[in-house]
Amino acid sequence: MRDYLQDDPSCRDLGTPVIWVKQGLEPPNFTGFFTSWDNDFWKLYLNDEEFLRIFSMAYEEFEGLPKWKKLDLKKKVGLF
Repeated sequence: MRDYLQDDPSCRDLGTPVIWVKQGLEPPNFTGFFTSWDNDFWKLYLNDEEFLRIFSMAYEEFEGLPKWKKLDLKKKVGLF
């Protein structure tokens, strides 16, 4: 993290707090900054046929899975 702050072109102070947030777990005080934040981005990005081909299941079936399993599948197919 120190390397990130040292190389930052905006010359951040090395004492600048940096918080790591996993995709999909962004807090409302973060997502609220973006008026067009879309939690369903990947659903809209892939049409039904592509979704079925990539995940080997329909989107409706995918949505019924536990959150940890959905994240694991997204990582497995390279959507992270």
